[in-house]
Amino acid sequence: MTTPDHQDTTNSPFPAPNLHQVEDMAGALSHGFDDQTRAFVLVSHGCDSLCTYCAVPKTQGTATSSSIATIIAKVQNLVQSGHAEVVLMGPNVAAYGADNGTSLAQLISELLQAVPDLLRLRLGTLDPSLLNQDFFDVLASEARLVAHLHLSLQSGDDVVLGLMKRAHTVAQINTLMAEARNARPGMTFGADIIAGFPGETDEMFAATVKAVKRWGFITIKAFTFRALPDTASAEFADQVLDAVVKNRLIQLENIASSAQDKHLNVLTGKVHAVLMETDSFGRTESFAPVRLAKPVGVGQIANVAVTALKDGELRGSAMGDYTTTSGDSAGGWLKKMRTGLGKSSEKMTSGIGQVFTVRRRLDHDALEELEEVLITADLGVSTAMKLIQGLSKTRFDKEVDGKEVREAFAAQIEEILAPVAKPLTINATLKPHVILVCGVNGSGKTTTIGKLTKRFTDEGKSVLLAAGDTFRAAAIEQLQVWGERTGAPVIARKIGSDSAGLAYDALGKARTECVDVLIIDTAGRLQNKTHLMEELEKVVRVMKKIDSDTPHDTLLVLDATIGQNAHSQVEAFHKSVDVTGLIMTKLDGTAKGGVVVALADKFGLPVHAIGVGEAVDDLQAFSAKDFARNLMGLG
Repeated sequence: MTTPDHQDTTNSPFPAPNLHQVEDMAGALSHGFDDQTRAFVLVSHGCDSLCTYCAVPKTQGTATSSSIATIIAKVQNLVQSGHAEVVLMGPNVAAYGADNGTSLAQLISELLQAVPDLLRLRLGTLDPSLLNQDFFDVLASEARLVAHLHLSLQSGDDVVLGLMKRAHTVAQINTLMAEARNARPGMTFGADIIAGFPGETDEMFAATVKAVKRWGFITIKAFTFRALPDTASAEFADQVLDAVVKNRLIQLENIASSAQDKHLNVLTGKVHAVLMETDSFGRTESFAPVRLAKPVGVGQIANVAVTALKDGELRGSAMGDYTTTSGDSAGGWLKKMRTGLGKSSEKMTSGIGQVFTVRRRLDHDALEELEEVLITADLGVSTAMKLIQGLSKTRFDKEVDGKEVREAFAAQIEEILAPVAKPLTINATLKPHVILVCGVNGSGKTTTIGKLTKRFTDEGKSVLLAAGDTFRAAAIEQLQVWGERTGAPVIARKIGSDSAGLAYDALGKARTECVDVLIIDTAGRLQNKTHLMEELEKVVRVMKKIDSDTPHDTLLVLDATIGQNAHSQVEAFHKSVDVTGLIMTKLDGTAKGGVVVALADKFGLPVHAIGVGEAVDDLQAFSAKDFARNLMGLG
């Protein structure tokens, strides 16, 4: 539990009340807020811990937990009134159920099962010493439980923790964070820290600073110690001077600010699920602030392609679909992804289902069977082995079922995909931002160019198209049709013309006219045709005579139906023209969607977008989480 004088050093999803205010807040927290999408439910009163700085045991008494049924009823009412996220609060949330024979893990499981329309469940500050294996199992299996834990840490020095009578040690925090990240890859953490506890020397505080930086907290709530009446620490000798306490608080504030800035920068250039608090502002699971270019509905979780960081907020655009508290998709992109990945998902779920017809022990035989399922689903041998090793590390010799295995695989796949899930962003200062698009015949290259053009023109950008596939009249005509649809001019030459010369002329025209985006189509070619690959290299060399930095993006369009054969295409094109990103098409027509994971794992190239249909809006920014969960039949 915390001390009264609180300095909120970062945006936080949790109220930071004075200890004596907690009881007064109970009514409000158990009913939520009518004008917000996030509500707070107080699940317990009092505390049985005997921390030397805390007044809760004296002011509120021993720990008393509300019944699970009562909490479920409150949450159901909140969801019906439009709240999309609920935060479970209390003086000691992690101790929930110790007085009535239940547990926090049981509460989470039963609550999420009983309220399927709740989009997000967040936990208030947690005592790290009380987080056990049951909790980590729930963390791994419940995707709606937010992957961010805020810990009542208070210090990073064991001597100070002993003076506080905290039940955890620094070594135990190391273990806890590792277990949480194993259970939920991508997990983030926040912490409460007290500055200037009696007896805390400069060396002890330095140890805390070092530990906090090592643990990588993205949010820190710093507190200055103040002696509360009737607490043991009020009588301690070696009270720290106020000036020293203030200085330590400033250091923690600086660490918190730096950590938050670093976290926001990490999130930039990726797709995130954002709970919309207003029609244009929302927050990620880690509570990072996000502002949208165009409004969407309040109380929805929008998939947002984050393209910039400005004034301490992430900036981006919704990908065209969202989830509401009714549990229904808005009928757009997420539904199309679920349908589009249907064949891949069916192959995966049926294969895992055959291994786990009932709950069984995860032994070596089960792992071998699962590895075969993953390989036949086009994840490749290397990636399949990595997933099996990850599963074995956390669940070997335990009783598991198919859904638990799919949840675990989805989490690992998301971890593989997250670093490559990067929206294609345009540098507005370049004029033009040059995009070279390549791929083999039949990959959907020209159609992809048309869809990208539609996106850019819808965003108000000027686009010039260059019909560089001078071998096929149909390709030129197809690009001209897209130009007419989108209002983008097209530079074309007669069949058999020099594609490098066309690219040179197009770049010169785009520079003269200050066009925002120049997209250059290229002839479809097999990666094993050396002379054709050399011709593609010539296109790049010629453009560099005008601007050595061009092309700014070289995109390889891949047909997902070719499965593992995509590896040789990526290798050949990347060697010739230094591919900067991938676009996967035709995922709706294949059971080989697992190849996306294999490519990400092997090459680490950004996956800018995926296509799951023929419609113009069926090409969207790539979301690691959505893809991973839908691939595993969990969408």
